[in-house]
Amino acid sequence: LVKDIIREQSSVLLHGKTGTYKTFLVLDLFASLVVGRPWLGNEVKQQGPVLYVAAEGVETIGERLDAWCQQTGLAVPSDQFQVMTTPTQLHDPGHALHLLAWIERHQPIAVAIDTLSKSMGPGTDENANSDMTTALTVVDRIKALGVTALLIHHPGHEHQKRPRGGSALEIGVDTSILVEKTTELYGTLTCEKQQRGKHFGAIS
Repeated sequence: LVKDIIREQSSVLLHGKTGTYKTFLVLDLFASLVVGRPWLGNEVKQQGPVLYVAAEGVETIGERLDAWCQQTGLAVPSDQFQVMTTPTQLHDPGHALHLLAWIERHQPIAVAIDTLSKSMGPGTDENANSDMTTALTVVDRIKALGVTALLIHHPGHEHQKRPRGGSALEIGVDTSILVEKTTELYGTLTCEKQQRGKHFGAIS
């Protein structure tokens, strides 16, 4: 989807502490995919509709997209940037089938899940590899539809640079990107894993 950074039909983990602009980075990415605009200076290779599954921060998505359009001078058609405001529950077969059916019907090129932990469902434990594997099985089914799945996630409490939860998460995704805030309004993306290609250099 984005040259040297995000592959088509892959699973991408974007993780970092609260306040590191994760949600806005993904909104920027998805708006860029819709209009074909380079993302962080990197060429967008495929243009098309997207789906944003918002389990948190849904009340600010419209404002952030409006700000993006004002800054870039571009318009993002609402039918190309769909937002699902009801959190999915990846461990629940009914919820998973509903999400997969929506994707099959609308055929987005990418789906964002914000955040992974809030989308796993009640009663699940993100530290349990069995629960995480169940969630990632749905992510793999999304990929099987020819779609890139992007998971927004937080770090562990003790290891602030490591994504929170069971080891199955890091093992199960194709790409893992750490987001860090350097100064106010500035940050860095670091590639920690790129399963089907070489790691890209740090992006400011």
